[in-house]
Amino acid sequence: MNSMLLWLLKLGKGLVVGLIGTGVKLSFTKRALGKVGDDHERLSGVLVNCYVLRHALNIALLLLAYFLLGKDVVVLLGVALGLTIPEFILHLRKLF
Repeated sequence: MNSMLLWLLKLGKGLVVGLIGTGVKLSFTKRALGKVGDDHERLSGVLVNCYVLRHALNIALLLLAYFLLGKDVVVLLGVALGLTIPEFILHLRKLF
């Protein structure tokens, strides 16, 4: 098999895992904001807990990819890109 094709398959596998993780993180944030409602006094505490959980999920997904998907830098790069690119796209959509 061509080495570039194998590299792209591994990158794609990592991207899929990262994008699934991003979806889970987004659902955590939406659920946290739904719990707060109009109570602005609880907002900061709930958001801090939410973002701690989001960062823990990032680390857990990277460790999961490292141990279960293979100790390959390309897979880890795909997971990292899948975890970060959708958030950059959302920020860019707010700018324009």
